[in-house]
Amino acid sequence: MKRTFFLTAIVVITLSLMSFSCEKETTQGLNKDKIEMLTNETYQLTYNAGECVWLSEQPLIASVENGLVTAHLVGKTNVCANDDACSVIVNPRYNTFREPLMGVDVTVEAVQQYMKDYDLLENEGGEEGVYAYISKDNTTMYTYSFNGPILEMAYVVLPEVSAEEVALFLKERYLPLDEEIEEAFISIDQQVMVGFLSDMGMNLVVYINVPAGQGFPEYESNMAKARQLIPVQ
Repeated sequence: MKRTFFLTAIVVITLSLMSFSCEKETTQGLNKDKIEMLTNETYQLTYNAGECVWLSEQPLIASVENGLVTAHLVGKTNVCANDDACSVIVNPRYNTFREPLMGVDVTVEAVQQYMKDYDLLENEGGEEGVYAYISKDNTTMYTYSFNGPILEMAYVVLPEVSAEEVALFLKERYLPLDEEIEEAFISIDQQVMVGFLSDMGMNLVVYINVPAGQGFPEYESNMAKARQLIPVQ
């Protein structure tokens, strides 16, 4: 069952990535050329130039049926009615924390620039390629783990946020990876796996880069590796 669900999810994502582009400069028949929504909201578009076919460039972000747009995941897409297009921006309901910088091409220097407003912690354990930062108010910790020049994973420790809020934050940004692992997610572009653990008031969110053409990293082993890096309180 687990494998079937996993493969189905990947097929859905792949088909969405192969979707068409309907961006046009004209909106002659549409009542709106741009709308902003929150996740799970709906908005009714109208088309006044006759019959039309409604399509969404990225239905995982926002789908459309008979002009009714439904926002699913945070992001941006275009909804088309024949040759007209409406830009749809889906904004989050939750901005609980700043996500780490991810990508297989991300360098140590890029991380340092991205985290410039955070304090760099001393690497007391001496782990090579591990860089830890903490927010100025000492509430949020970020750790990046490099294998040579390659960023493999990053994790965020959130001790003062409810597990329910963290889960909602992730669910409006990522797709479920597996129905038997509620805390496992995958990005729409299939480039980042995300895991979430909550234990004894400590929330751990793990981000794992997915190198192109190399398949998906093993989820459980990477989560175990991240757990070992959690600082002792």
